[in-house]
Amino acid sequence: MLNSIKFLSYSILLISVYSVLQWSSLSMTIVNNTFFWWLLQALILYNFYKIGNREIKNKIVSLFLIYVVLSFLYGIYMSENYWHYKYLVRNTMVFLMPLSIYVFIDPARVNMVLKVWFKKALILLLCLSPFIYSDAWGNYLTPFCFCALFYKLLPKKWKIITILAFVVTFTLGWASRSCTIRFSVALIIGLLFTYKYSRIILLKYLKIVFFVFSFLPIIFFVLAVTDTFNILNIDEELSLSQKYEIFKSDKETSGSALYDTRTLIYAEVLGSAINNNYVIQGHSLARGYQSLMFGDAVDEAMGGMLKGERPGSETCILNVFTYMGGIGLFLYMLIFLKSSYLAIFNSNNNYIKIIALFVLFRWIYSWIEEFTLFNITYLILWIMISMCFSPYFRSMTNVEFKCWFKSMLK
Repeated sequence: MLNSIKFLSYSILLISVYSVLQWSSLSMTIVNNTFFWWLLQALILYNFYKIGNREIKNKIVSLFLIYVVLSFLYGIYMSENYWHYKYLVRNTMVFLMPLSIYVFIDPARVNMVLKVWFKKALILLLCLSPFIYSDAWGNYLTPFCFCALFYKLLPKKWKIITILAFVVTFTLGWASRSCTIRFSVALIIGLLFTYKYSRIILLKYLKIVFFVFSFLPIIFFVLAVTDTFNILNIDEELSLSQKYEIFKSDKETSGSALYDTRTLIYAEVLGSAINNNYVIQGHSLARGYQSLMFGDAVDEAMGGMLKGERPGSETCILNVFTYMGGIGLFLYMLIFLKSSYLAIFNSNNNYIKIIALFVLFRWIYSWIEEFTLFNITYLILWIMISMCFSPYFRSMTNVEFKCWFKSMLK
C-alpha cells in the first residue's frame, strides 16, 4: 500500500507537467505522447481503486461512478469513428477521478501526496520554465490555492512562496483568467479566516452561505432560460456597458469588460440535447454537442468526421450534462453539495469548513468556466471534496488539523 501511495505521489507530480503541455513548446515533441499520458492516468485510476477504503460507504459517489461506467458502455454503442473512441477514453478517465475520494479520505495519504508535490513541484517548474508560457503558470501552480486557504497556518517561508505563486499567476499567467480568479478567491477566503472579526462573522453565517451558494447557480439558470434575467449577460441586463467599457487599442472598437461569452454556448448545448433527444441520459462520454459557432472549425481540424459536433466546452456543468444528461448532472451536483454540507454542518474544526467554502465556490464557477480534464486543477478539487467527505478530517479538532497541515509542509 505504501508503494501505491508513493506511486500516486510522483504520478500526480507528473500530471502537473501534463497539465501545462498545451501551453508549451513541448506540445509537439515526444513528451506529449498520448499513449504515455493515458497509461499514466489509467495506472493512477487503478491505484485509486486498488487502495481505496471500502469501509467508507458513499452512495452518492458510488452511484455517480456506476453511471459513468454505464455512459462509457453507451459511448461504445454511440461511437462511429476514431475521434469518438478517443474522446470516449479521455472522458471516461476524467469522470472516474471521483475514485480518488476513497483514497484521500485518509489524512495520512493526503499528507504524503501533497508533501511530495510541495517539495518537488517548484524544482520541476524551474526545469519547465524555458518551455512554458501564458496559461501554463497558473495551471501548474493551482495546488497553492490549497495553501492560500490556510494562509493563517503557513510558516513565514510558505507565506512568501504562496504570495509569489499568486504574483506569478497574476503576471506571467495573466492570460489564464480562471486561474487568477481561483487563486484570488482562495486567498480572500484564507485572509478572511486569518483575522478574528471577519472569521467570527463568516463562521456565524456560514450555514446560510451554504444554502445560498448551493442553489444560486440553479436559480440564475432558471431565470435565464425563462428569459427573466441573464446573469451571464449582466452588461446588457443592467446597462453597465458605459461604466465597464474598455478599449483594446487605438484602432480597435471598444468592448465591455463584462462581455458575455457563455450564453450562446448554453443555447447550443441545450438546443442540441433537445433536438437529439438526450436531455435525460446524455449523449454518452464519446459524443459532444452540435455547434453552429464552432462546428466549421471542428470539422476542419478533424477532417469532417465529427460533422459539426464540438467534443466539449469550456464550462464543466455543460460538459457533464452533454455527456451524462440530467441524471449525471444531478448526481454530480449531489457530490458537491453533500460533501460541503457534511464539512459545514458536521465538522469539529473550522479548517474543513474553509475547504467546503472553496468547494462551493468551485461548484458555482463550474457553471461559468471549468475545464473537465485529467489535470492537476481538477485533481486538487477532488482531493478537497474527499477531505470534506472524510469522517477522519471532520472529526479532527482545530489543533489536530493545524498539526496535520504543518507536518505536510515540513
